[in-house]
Amino acid sequence: MSKRTLLTAGAIVLVLGAALHCYGWAIVGAKFAGPLFPVSRLFWFSLPIDWLVVAAIWFQCARGGASMTIVRIAAIIPIVMAIGGFAVIGPRFIGAWVFSIAAVLGLVGSRAISEQ
Repeated sequence: MSKRTLLTAGAIVLVLGAALHCYGWAIVGAKFAGPLFPVSRLFWFSLPIDWLVVAAIWFQCARGGASMTIVRIAAIIPIVMAIGGFAVIGPRFIGAWVFSIAAVLGLVGSRAISEQ
């Protein structure tokens, strides 16, 4: 297994997490009906943009084009999302596990690449 594969896998997990989150609006969107519907929709769809940016940084680093410092700073987003998911919703929330897996893959992958 290539050392860059872990970082690429972390990026793929983030992309899949963003896609699942966008799909989740179809399931829970009706719960936000009312005057705050546009704001809740904006908030709901702005979160995956962060995850896609982190995934893009990780993909670029796996190809050899980004600094390890940037990769580790970008890992703060999935780490914070995982901690928030576990603290607010609990360990039964799959999203917290998705972010935990992505953060571990990203950090281990960036460390393996930097040790080359």
